[in-house]
Parts: sequence; C-alpha cells; structure tokens
Amino acid sequence: MSADVFLGIIPNQKIVAANLKAGRVPAARCGRIAKLRSTHNTYLTLPLVFPMLSNHYPLAFGGDWAWAIASLVFLMGVTIRHFLNTLRPRSGRPW
Repeated sequence: MSADVFLGIIPNQKIVAANLKAGRVPAARCGRIAKLRSTHNTYLTLPLVFPMLSNHYPLAFGGDWAWAIASLVFLMGVTIRHFLNTLRPRSGRPW
C-alpha cells in the first residue's frame, strides 16, 4: 500500500499539479493511474488490518483452516468496504 502511494499516487499527482500550474491540460492517464492506486488502497485497508491483528488471536493462524479464515476475512473486508463506499453521497444506496 505504501508503494502504491509513493510510486503511483504521489508522482502522478505531481505531474498533474505541474501541468495545471503551467496552464496545460493535465494528462488523463496520470489521473487514471492515481485513482486506480487509490482505489486499490481503499479496498485493501480493512482486509489488511486483520493480518496485523491476527497474531493476537491463535484461531486466525494456528489451525489447519487458517487459509480459509484469512480468505473469508479478506472477502468480508472488501465487501464491507464496498458497502461503505456506496453509502457515500451521490453514489446511490447499496440496498
């Protein structure tokens, strides 16, 4: 996630800002790349909290089904994040 920020989002935002300051039309490609990286980071935030905290809960990593638990939590995190994103104004209602 930090690589997305430092290698994808910030450099492309700097290019767009420099073009705007120079009075040129910013390249749409730079904006699309930054938005894509930002979207990846948004959806991976909740699922990545689980591995950070899982060392405190042996059920999450100590059994034979640890891969299934991690997969389920990852999918739940992405789904919850998508639900929360659709609750924003002008995005419609998730239900």
